[in-house]
Amino acid sequence: MRLVNACHPGDVKSALFSSLGFGGHQSPDEGAATPVWLAIGSEGQNLSGSYFENQRVQSCQFSADREATEALYQGCREFA
Repeated sequence: MRLVNACHPGDVKSALFSSLGFGGHQSPDEGAATPVWLAIGSEGQNLSGSYFENQRVQSCQFSADREATEALYQGCREFA
């Protein structure tokens, strides 16, 4: 069984985020909490097709645009 999920990588205070204009307010450990939780916890082993933020399933604002989602999917298939 294949499981595929996505998660917010955190809002880590870093040189990269600062240079992009996002200040960031989390430590690296705080930013890594959700990706690590998803990778090794039971949620990530039991759900597929979900988006997580702050260790919770969230709706993704981009998924509401079905046309854009389908175009992205088809574009990715070309490179697979």
